[in-house]
Amino acid sequence: MTSSIVVVVVLFPFFFFYFLSVLYVSQSISLLSLSVCVCMSPSISLSKFLGMVRAVQF
Repeated sequence: MTSSIVVVVVLFPFFFFYFLSVLYVSQSISLLSLSVCVCMSPSISLSKFLGMVRAVQF
């Protein structure tokens, strides 16, 4: 019984660190994709607007 308690006490920080790192990585990936979408959408709309302007000019 005591050996299992020792194993749990030893392994708990590893699991906790693993969980925190997975949470941090997923959060940073979602933030990165959100920032990429926010950065890309104005440029996409700008290129569409420029394409419409060129289509109207010609």
